[in-house]
Amino acid sequence: MHVLSTEATWLHRASMEEGPLLQVAPKLSPRLRDVLLYLLQGNGRKEIASKLNLSTNTVHGYMKEIYAVMEVGSHAELLARYLAGNGMDGVG
Repeated sequence: MHVLSTEATWLHRASMEEGPLLQVAPKLSPRLRDVLLYLLQGNGRKEIASKLNLSTNTVHGYMKEIYAVMEVGSHAELLARYLAGNGMDGVG
């Protein structure tokens, strides 16, 4: 995950709008973008809930929304898409 977070500059909040997330970012609320960033860093539902001061059920709902927009079915699939490339194939 270190390679992902250091090599993918678009993961950083300041550059999110300039990188590959530009296609998806407008479809996600700021809170969903926060959850997406934590997911891409390898955090699980409980960790994200703790970091964002949310319930795990709320985070689960956010994750389902993100997966629908990103056209993936799981956290593992989301990570695999980003590790394989920019993760935006087929999203539009």
